[in-house]
Amino acid sequence: MEPTIEDEKIVFVNKIVYRFRKPKIGEIIVFRTTENPPLYFLKRIVATEGETIEFKNGEIFLNGKILEEPYVIYRSNWNIPAIKVKKDCVFVVGDNRGMSASEHLFTQVAIKNIIGRVIGFR
Repeated sequence: MEPTIEDEKIVFVNKIVYRFRKPKIGEIIVFRTTENPPLYFLKRIVATEGETIEFKNGEIFLNGKILEEPYVIYRSNWNIPAIKVKKDCVFVVGDNRGMSASEHLFTQVAIKNIIGRVIGFR
């Protein structure tokens, strides 16, 4: 999530917010994988259930329109074909877009695997 959240920072997470509402685009979340033991990641939501996301020359297209991302400093040249986000899932990606696509985690996350929303860090 660099440069937004640097390595070794402490993050504060609201663990109950998604009991009352669905996750929103732009929010940074903590989620766990389904592996045993689980791994935990911080990523930004860039699409929600039913939306279509695509990467063209590093730009994210959400439902065919460019997604404005003022938090991204290092742009990429990623090209990923359109993906429709599954029911009860969100699509996440990190803010460090300077990395090659092969080194980056692009994934759909089941809402049930979200620990919470990042509300601060230091």
